[in-house]
Amino acid sequence: MKALIKIVFGLVAFLLGSSALAQKDVDEDLPPCTVERAKPVTIEAIQNDFDSWFGECVAVRGIFDQRRFYADRKAFLELPDEDKTDKARSIPINLRKAPVRFGQQIGRPVEATLIAMVYSCQHSYDLLRKEQERNSNVIIMMGGFCHYTLERYLLPIELRDVSNAPVERLLKSDLEGDEADLIVTTDRFVDLAAHQEAADKAFAALSANDIDAYLSIALEDYDAQKRDDERDRWEREDTADAIAEFGQVKGVFLSAWRDAGMAEDTFEQASFVSKVDLDFEDLGMRSPARYFHCRCPDEGCEERFPVMSVDATNAHDRPFVCVETNSDGSEANDAVEARFRYSSTHFAEPLSDE
Repeated sequence: MKALIKIVFGLVAFLLGSSALAQKDVDEDLPPCTVERAKPVTIEAIQNDFDSWFGECVAVRGIFDQRRFYADRKAFLELPDEDKTDKARSIPINLRKAPVRFGQQIGRPVEATLIAMVYSCQHSYDLLRKEQERNSNVIIMMGGFCHYTLERYLLPIELRDVSNAPVERLLKSDLEGDEADLIVTTDRFVDLAAHQEAADKAFAALSANDIDAYLSIALEDYDAQKRDDERDRWEREDTADAIAEFGQVKGVFLSAWRDAGMAEDTFEQASFVSKVDLDFEDLGMRSPARYFHCRCPDEGCEERFPVMSVDATNAHDRPFVCVETNSDGSEANDAVEARFRYSSTHFAEPLSDE
């Protein structure tokens, strides 16, 4: 019993003190990180010479978006690559101890200056191993932000000089070569037709305000759930969530459809896959597990369509509407689910030149 108490105490004590662990080996006599102390630096400079910047109080100018700080809009297109961290043009933000305004009072991405401390989860884990060696009879686990990652990060102190100008989404004309995250699908994806069929059904159900038709394609086992009053609680909650989602998005969909000038028989549709999902073959799947199917009026769609998956979320001002389809990409289960995702918290729509 005493051993168990030690284990529990060790876990709780560490989880409560995990932020302090991140700051070990940094001079405790230094004054607090403030605007006056902060050293101006770029994200690229921090990543390229991280050891020199570790533990420093910095002022970084860039784009703040929920839980990450980016050098510029194109930095959002970077694929995660642990082998190229020194070249990364974005860095996570540890919001665990941040004021409420970080990520909650700001919706869409904003350009701002971040006052922050530079830390690393890898460093915290190195200290954790030393702590574990000194306390071998206690099981210690990493808590908070670093529980799932070894990444470098910024511990935010203050967000300053927030620009009032909205950060606009990237268009195809802003990019060079193959920079886009979303690429047009090809016939080599063996289940593309099934995903396109599911998307067409979702579009039709939303357009007709048919909740049963929408749920039958949004939830793989919805028809079975309707017949089974004793179905699993989690499945019931999934259905309730989907019904609530339908109530939220149907008006947005119909409004977006109308505002985009979409008529039932005059639109262009394209299917996209994110580069993030292109490692499906390495994962033993026949094709990607996720697609984005977007419609827009039949003029100028190639330039209007989203180039990043985060922009395929049907904000009110988008000139297109998109449905996301998902499967497990395997031959054993070919069921496809289709959902209309809605978000108003990402990039603004570029202003028309007209």
